[in-house]
Formats: sequence, C-alpha cells, structure tokens
Amino acid sequence: MKRKAVIVCLFGGLSLVTVPAHADLQYLSQARSVSAQNSEGAYDSIAAPDGAPFAAAAGVSWQYTGPRVPQDTGTRWYSANALQDSVLSLHEITAQGHADDLEPFYHYVNFSQESRSDSHVVFATDVPGEFLLTGELRAGGDYGGTDYGAYRAEVELSNGAGTVFSASALAGTTPTYECVVELEKTLTLEAGVYTLDLRAWAEGWGGPHTSWRGEETMPGYGGSGRADYDIRLAVVPVPAVLPLALCGLGAVAFLKKRKILQ
Repeated sequence: MKRKAVIVCLFGGLSLVTVPAHADLQYLSQARSVSAQNSEGAYDSIAAPDGAPFAAAAGVSWQYTGPRVPQDTGTRWYSANALQDSVLSLHEITAQGHADDLEPFYHYVNFSQESRSDSHVVFATDVPGEFLLTGELRAGGDYGGTDYGAYRAEVELSNGAGTVFSASALAGTTPTYECVVELEKTLTLEAGVYTLDLRAWAEGWGGPHTSWRGEETMPGYGGSGRADYDIRLAVVPVPAVLPLALCGLGAVAFLKKRKILQ
C-alpha cells in the first residue's frame, strides 16, 4: 500500500496548476476625475483623493425660460453629466466612464456645454509578463441643423518609449450614428513604468438660425450625444511548472533510493 501511495504522489506532483503571475502592479501615481461645465458659468468637478476605489458623478444643467415657437412642446433643459467607477488592485485595473451632452431639440440662444471622465494611472511592474486588455469604447449622437457635437472615448497605454497600445471611438458633427470599438488585446510588457489613460469626452454647442445679415430669424435645432468606456487591464496568470517538476524529480530519487524504481 505504501508503494502505491508514493507512485500516486509522483505522478500527481507532475501535474500543472495555475497561480497568479508575479507581475504585480505597483501604483506610482493616479489622477482620476469627472467634470462638467457650460457657457452659463456652471462648473462641477470631483477628483479621486488617492488610490482607493473611485465612484463619482458630476453634472451641470440650465433651463431656457424665454419665448418659444408654438410647435416647441418639449423640454427646454440643457445638461452635461460625467460618471466614473474605477478600481486599482494588485493584478488589474478596471474602469467604467461616461460623458454626455443632453440638449432640447430647439435652440433660441447660443449655448455650449461639455463633460469629461478622465483616468490617468501610472504603474510599474518589476518582472516581464503578459497583460490582457479587454472592454469597449462607444461614442454616438444625434446631430443636425445648427447644433454640433463632438463625442470621443479613448484608451492609451504608454511607457517612456512611446505608445504601447491605443484605440478610440469618435463621433463628430455628421448625421446620427454610433461608433463602437470592441477590445481584446494581449500585451507583453517588459519590466518598467507604464501609464494607462482613459477618457470619455462630450461637447455640444449651437444656437438659433441667422440670416445673411446676421439677424436671428428662427430657432435652431439639433440633438445630443454621449461617450463611454468600459476597460479592464489584467495580469495574465501563468502556469507554475518548475516547483512541481522539482517535486516530481525528488519523488523519483526517493523511489530509486528505496529500490522501488530500477
């Protein structure tokens, strides 16, 4: 019975298991924030004080209360909002960010607003390793008439030598559409210092129609837009082969010593 038990230990010890890689993330600095502002002077901003989990929202709004055309029965509120939920942990960075520009359909005055969700994280790894970057970038809006907008979501990983990886979703001042970028990228990073930048940015501006003399003749019209990112950068686990292989070799030597193996 003892011989059978030792042989099972030998072959079981040569099997593979998976453990976390040694490429732990060491955070050197971070600047994560959400902000919003408009042309009426309203401003709101919140920044992460340290490397703790960050969940925040910022927003501004303004209501037009002047005369309007009879067919305008909708809302007259303008608002810009930004959100972020991000976590910095030993083996991964996760972040979701949102920025929007919400406007009424008719515009009676010149007005502009913008919102941003930004994450800037500098980290170091002391051994080479593989990292998996996954997630989604999304930007879109409804544009037309005298209203214009720019909506962008982007991710960039860089080091002292330049950009390691970057991607963006951009929606401009063309007619209604949405840009979606799906991400799944394996990156081999050498030991060193890296920066991960994430941004969702939304801006809108517009006003009434004007004649060739510069006279305001009728309300302008247009839509709204938004940008979002949902990103995860994680250490890829690696198989721990060497310690178990040495265990197996030690078992072989033990069996030979006991003359169980010839």
